[in-house]
Amino acid sequence: MDLAKNLLRITARAFYSVEDVLIVDALGIHSTLTDADLAHCLGTNKKELRKQCGKLKDAGLISVQTRAEKKEDAPPPSTNPNFKNREHVKHVDWYWLHFHPAIDAIKYRLSRLSKHIDSMGAPTTEKKDLECPRCKSQYTDLEVMDNIDPLSGSFLCHLCEHPLDPVAEDFQENESKMRLNTQ
Repeated sequence: MDLAKNLLRITARAFYSVEDVLIVDALGIHSTLTDADLAHCLGTNKKELRKQCGKLKDAGLISVQTRAEKKEDAPPPSTNPNFKNREHVKHVDWYWLHFHPAIDAIKYRLSRLSKHIDSMGAPTTEKKDLECPRCKSQYTDLEVMDNIDPLSGSFLCHLCEHPLDPVAEDFQENESKMRLNTQ
């Protein structure tokens, strides 16, 4: 349970605002809280709290259940036969950390993030491995297989017949993927 709680706390700190982190931390400490109690803990009003909790609920980090509860300051039921005996109820939102759906939401988000970074680093065209230093044209290994210099064994340019040099690799291309993996 502590590992799941720590995962939620770390995820909140990595991807969400300070207010959202405070909500996750408060629910981690108190397990379940009503909207009034959570607003009191955070020193905010219910309207702003519901907005922030709605964002966390949509992301799958917290769970919400609305319950109908009797009002504490409600007048006693009427004894007059002309009035219907109604109980005065109010709807109260209860917030808590439901770990299994939250962990699934985190895994889904990390999967989407990884795919997005892969798509940013994936070349849109075929990578050219060889370049002519004279005319600056680039070729793949397959394109120059038919034009080899018999004396040196190196590939020759199709345009100027100059020996081709390997293209220097671009290390910035995979930097974002490496940063994600180190985190």
